[in-house]
Amino acid sequence: PDNPQPLHTLFPELFPAEARQQPAAHTPTENLHSVGKAAEVSLIRETLDANNGDMNKTAKALGISRSTLW
Repeated sequence: PDNPQPLHTLFPELFPAEARQQPAAHTPTENLHSVGKAAEVSLIRETLDANNGDMNKTAKALGISRSTLW
């Protein structure tokens, strides 16, 4: 695109608030897979907290099956 934007501005729901406020300090050993995994875990935890630990509601909110959470 003519004006590329950081992923956190395009998909804020995938990144915790603190990650959106400051650029992440990346180490040479980090890769897209590990960063994506961390964002996935964070989103699952936040959604689980928002649903008071209810696995069924969390899975539904994330659009995945309950068994996928485990």
